Amino acid sequence: MNLKQEAEMQRNKEKNNPCHSEAKPKNLTKLLSVNRDSSLLLRMTRCYLRDCFVSVLAAMTLIGIVPIGCYSKDTWQSLYQPRQRVVKTISVYKDQIFIGTGNGVLVSKDKGKTWTDFGTDQLLKDSNGLSAINWICINEENNKIYIATSFGAYYSDIYQANWHKFFENIKTESNEINSLTVNKNKIYLDTNDGFWTCNLSLNSCERLNQGLEPDVLSGNFQIFYSLQVNNDLYIATSNGVYILNKDRASWQNISGGIHKLPGGRINARHLFVDNAGNIWAACGTGIYKSTDRGVSWKSESNGIGKNSEGFQGAFYLFQLDEILYSATESGVYSYNAESTSWDSLIAGIRTKESSKNVYWLVALEGDMYAATDEGLFVLREQKQEARGKKQEEQENSIVVLKGKIEADFANLEELEPSIIEVQKQTLKFASLPTNNDYKRYRLQARLRNIVPRVGVDLNTAGTNTNYYQFDKGISTDVSLSNDFKAGKTNRYQYDGRSFKQLALLWNTNQFIYDDEIREILNQARLTANIKENLLDDVTRIYFQRRRVQLENLTSPPNDEISKLSTELQLAELTGQLDSRTGGWFTKEIEKRKKLEASNASSK
Repeated sequence: MNLKQEAEMQRNKEKNNPCHSEAKPKNLTKLLSVNRDSSLLLRMTRCYLRDCFVSVLAAMTLIGIVPIGCYSKDTWQSLYQPRQRVVKTISVYKDQIFIGTGNGVLVSKDKGKTWTDFGTDQLLKDSNGLSAINWICINEENNKIYIATSFGAYYSDIYQANWHKFFENIKTESNEINSLTVNKNKIYLDTNDGFWTCNLSLNSCERLNQGLEPDVLSGNFQIFYSLQVNNDLYIATSNGVYILNKDRASWQNISGGIHKLPGGRINARHLFVDNAGNIWAACGTGIYKSTDRGVSWKSESNGIGKNSEGFQGAFYLFQLDEILYSATESGVYSYNAESTSWDSLIAGIRTKESSKNVYWLVALEGDMYAATDEGLFVLREQKQEARGKKQEEQENSIVVLKGKIEADFANLEELEPSIIEVQKQTLKFASLPTNNDYKRYRLQARLRNIVPRVGVDLNTAGTNTNYYQFDKGISTDVSLSNDFKAGKTNRYQYDGRSFKQLALLWNTNQFIYDDEIREILNQARLTANIKENLLDDVTRIYFQRRRVQLENLTSPPNDEISKLSTELQLAELTGQLDSRTGGWFTKEIEKRKKLEASNASSK
């Protein structure tokens, strides 16, 4: 049996796969491929000079970055953000959407318009009162929902939350379950303590770690995902991809060709079998493909954006209508088989600290949903009959749109302070000592050794004798008669002479080396580090705010919720700049707006 035949069997099997939560829409049209240069977009957003922006936008127009696809504007919209922000996993059951958040499971029966809690109070929680959900799996055959949490694994009826904990045997410091898979009457658990197989009917779980290599950093067996392909069982781990040798009941590492991170890890997070029978692996260094059941791997990361450390990390793979999608550390991508590269679909997804961490993808009735650091996003399907007309309108309006965006962005640059101005004001508000201050401190420290230390000593030589009466008797150094009333008498006796002393002291050894100067140098280095961190922080916030403004211009929100979300994000970033400049940033913008209005009225 060849790989293609096996893939066909696997697809038939997935129709009833208990954990195959991605419902297959019937009318989702293919996404037109658009080549988006992510590095070019990054340079554009970081460029605040008008000439730089004009040149980059022109290049965007030439390469066709203007969205033309089967989804409405090819722009993600923020659908829901839980209190803890992050959404790690999504699963659908009929018309219901279940999401795993930083604190429990939520369910929506109206495509994300409203959300209700699904038994979070029944789950164990950490010291902060939270129960993070890492994975959701739904078994449509028995109408059960299974979850992997930070405190073990649970299952419940799909229609009513009644969670039952069935696993907590991990021997590591935490009971973290990274993912789980339901395979007939077995449940595979992927944990930080290795791979476990559970049988709920027998209420037993067994661990199988034979052949696994411990994690190079933690020393544990970190398993992120398991995949059953016909008779083969694969697992994705921090050390790479393994296949189970059933004869020896031992795992075999098959990560040849997968690159490692600097620390030695691979961080294989997800495995996927496409319709052609190829196995794909989402890893910390990119996406890899195997056409020979994992014997060898080839990098398929062309087009994937890089994270802050320069790696093309990926979390999840998902196929829909013959198109493969990836959820990565830099957003969402669709695979172009002809060019063997990934096309960016990140427009509209805004997550924390300028990252684009997308953990999960799923589709329901033509719409695609993404789980991110900043909540749940949706990409709406555009109807086929409207696509041709929309494409024509977009082509006719490219020049007009380009000119309008240039003008609007240039106007923002005139009305708002530059990054240099913000950095100067940040340092001024922080009141950190300058280089000139430390030069003065060093000079003063050396000069102080020229000035002598002056000491004055007033001393009295001799004795001072006091006589006092106590409640129970007397205290004296002479013999007293019985008639002596010592309680009314205090006698003082002074003996000796007093003198004054004046001393001048120079520490001549400190003319050459002074500990005070060393302390000043240490403080100067500390101040330099504080200044660098402060400037990096304010620069990051400044350009993150600029990126939000640019995305708002290029892909303006088309609904009230998205508009409010954008406004809130801008207000948050503006507030962060104000907190680092003492309110100067907003005051300066208002000042420039008033000046512009005054100049316009005078004309």
